[in-house]
Amino acid sequence: MNDVYSISLSFILERAIFYLDTKSDVKQLHIVIEKRGKKEDTTLLRYFNIIHNRGTSYITADRFKAIIGGFEFQDKKENENGLQLSDLVAYPIATHIMHPQRANPAFDVLKGKFYARRSGNYLGYGLKIFP
Repeated sequence: MNDVYSISLSFILERAIFYLDTKSDVKQLHIVIEKRGKKEDTTLLRYFNIIHNRGTSYITADRFKAIIGGFEFQDKKENENGLQLSDLVAYPIATHIMHPQRANPAFDVLKGKFYARRSGNYLGYGLKIFP
């Protein structure tokens, strides 16, 4: 599991669970992924199952199983609000990573919403850049 999709999925799942640790009223997570294609979806589901069954260096398999209550793919045509929101935030974040000196008011709004250390530093916490 060393390609960009498996690593990204593990980062996302870990960050989501770490964030839930700060919330006393939410104890379970349902993951919805936008469909990309049969081959891509099958590969991502395989990665999810590996992470879910083996855990990561930071989260045990038992903890994943207790917290993640579902994992599904939805078509963009289904007009899922969460998928639309993901689309809206992904571009400003990617643009910031690729062109950090460029003005990016959307990213400036978003960065205050990232999961962060108490100091406010979100790098490695709510925003993890690899490599």
